[in-house]
Amino acid sequence: MKNINKLILLVVVLLLSCKTSQNSSGKSLESSTIEKWIIANKQVPCSEGSERLCYSIKKGSNGDYEIFEGVIEGFSYEPGYKYQLEIQSITTKKEGTKIILVKELFKLPMD
Repeated sequence: MKNINKLILLVVVLLLSCKTSQNSSGKSLESSTIEKWIIANKQVPCSEGSERLCYSIKKGSNGDYEIFEGVIEGFSYEPGYKYQLEIQSITTKKEGTKIILVKELFKLPMD
């Protein structure tokens, strides 16, 4: 009888633990993707007439740069260098989307 109770308890715990995906901090995830981004050697105004600067990025093999207004956690930008980064995009219900540096693939000085 004790073994059956233990087995039932184990099954319930396993089922509950599989209910949601979680990252290392225990927050439930909606989605998580890994991408490669190119970061241009100069930051650009976030919008026309804005003094705030944003990253100019290329995602994957897309040929066009786009403006990225967010923060890349763990990334230290240095003007004059072009970067290729591997980033993780994590979307949670509570916090929205976070961009986290996984790995700096290259950092090239640009003239």
